[in-house]
Amino acid sequence: MRRRRFASSVWPRGRARGMTRQRDRARQPQPRGTGAARLPQAPETGDQYAKDVAAFLMWTAEPKMEARKALGFRAIIFLILLAGLTYFAKKRIWKKLPDPA
Repeated sequence: MRRRRFASSVWPRGRARGMTRQRDRARQPQPRGTGAARLPQAPETGDQYAKDVAAFLMWTAEPKMEARKALGFRAIIFLILLAGLTYFAKKRIWKKLPDPA
């Protein structure tokens, strides 16, 4: 008769199918470990970490946003100057016509 194998001989020691030990579970690390480098401008609170991460993720989503905004500002200034120039050019051109009244 064939000898039957037990779960301990097939699975890693101390485990059964579908079971894991506490130390085997994936855990999220703390924001700053004991071996992390300390930068001079490093924030000290979890709220500041969250703000920094959110700002970094915003930058990674749209890295050229600042350049786009600067170009948009220059375009608005150009359009304002162009509108002023055309207004005064219109006044100068139409000034030569006599008053109908």
